[in-house]
Amino acid sequence: MSETHVARLGVVDDMFWRTHHGLGPTVVMQGIWRIDAHIPVAALVRAHAALAAGPLNRVVRRARIPFARRYFVTTTRVAPIHREPGEIDDVLNWADRMARRPIDVDEGPVWELSLAYETGGATTISLVCSHLVADGRTMLDLAAAALHESTTPGPSAQESITQGSGARGPAAPGVADDVTDALSQLAALGRVARTIVRGVTDRHVRRELLSALPSRAVPLRDGPTRSAPGRAGWREPTQIVDFDVADWDEAATRHGGSSTALLAAIAGCAAGVLRETDDVEVAIPIARRADAHGPRRDMASPADGGMRASCRDARSEALSAAVVRTPRPPSADLTSIERQLRDARECLTGDPAAHRTHRSPAFGPPAGMPPQLLHLVGDRIAHRLIPDPGAGDALASVLHSDADAFSPDALTGGRAASLFSRIAVRAVYPQLTAATADQTRMSLRAWMIRNGSVVTVAFCAPDVQVVDATDLANVIEHCAKQWGLTPTPW
Repeated sequence: MSETHVARLGVVDDMFWRTHHGLGPTVVMQGIWRIDAHIPVAALVRAHAALAAGPLNRVVRRARIPFARRYFVTTTRVAPIHREPGEIDDVLNWADRMARRPIDVDEGPVWELSLAYETGGATTISLVCSHLVADGRTMLDLAAAALHESTTPGPSAQESITQGSGARGPAAPGVADDVTDALSQLAALGRVARTIVRGVTDRHVRRELLSALPSRAVPLRDGPTRSAPGRAGWREPTQIVDFDVADWDEAATRHGGSSTALLAAIAGCAAGVLRETDDVEVAIPIARRADAHGPRRDMASPADGGMRASCRDARSEALSAAVVRTPRPPSADLTSIERQLRDARECLTGDPAAHRTHRSPAFGPPAGMPPQLLHLVGDRIAHRLIPDPGAGDALASVLHSDADAFSPDALTGGRAASLFSRIAVRAVYPQLTAATADQTRMSLRAWMIRNGSVVTVAFCAPDVQVVDATDLANVIEHCAKQWGLTPTPW
């Protein structure tokens, strides 16, 4: 019989939970899979059941004891496969609509699988979930596992759970467990006191503490506010484009960088155009949390010029990022970004000099305070302390996927060899409006994934300076040309 376990929310989990309760822009992950064939809804039934039996299918409950952390439990509320009525002629518009369909992290459903048929005969599949239950890499892993489940003989994962032979999800804690957790959180107050004492003698600590004091809410972006309350109907513009993989790799090598550095440079260029500045910081996220289905993988690997993990300080319990400054136009040189990424990796060695020269965006409390502080001060104060965790002017995320894991062979009866398919992954702010766009410092976010002969990059622009998807496409094309690249929109 499988053992159950208690899964408490960590600091980063709480950040994403708060966005679903009015404290910051809600974030959902979306995977989009296009297949050059007509895929019947029935072909997705077993994959849907496997997702329902896995780690995606969990919601949040509040602890019964004060100061104990919230926890995950498995939910039985599952959205059925959504079949779009009629055919679609605009994949991006349809995907945007699917990202805005309601999800509920407290009661469920917290994810949804959707399918639509394109006018040209292809099929597009969307998987949406709250960022609280999965990051991009985790969602890809779970989707690939569910696809494999659909080809495995025998009972489905859902049937196995029903019969008592499958793995079980997180369970609700008992009162004793809540008390123990609350005491462990309260034990951190001593470290908080020591940090405050350090602030009296250490000017660096003092400056960081003062800058983190809750104050009147102000826009997170420098300069004039970029929100536009009068722009009715504005939604976050998005684009998904393909680049020839040979051209992409050749451009990165020619300009002295890696694929990660090239993505960061293009994202930084686009953010600079939108913000009308050459001084741009790009965050490259790194996930390193283990959960029920295994460790989360890094979003940038050493072999590709990225990092394996963040600096291991008290501010990085589960997620951090390398922050790089991109070259000033018209320079296309990537060596400076590579150097900054190397400095970030050296931060892992514990070299004090590396800690002084590399700045990682905050994913925890200021001045080295223990992460437990954010659980103790309440959601509103915690949000004030970290209103936009880890944000730079832009974000560039490289997702390394196993293309074979997403072969459409399982859904097409063995015709995969003659079919063209590709996937894209992105994080979307589904509820962002012109009036709330200044809740995030970012002007642009980009996610890259390799699909055989093409590199696919999904762009989102939570900046009202971008009027619509066409405007964003023009910015992307302008920046890609600086590295001799031509994007092909989906």
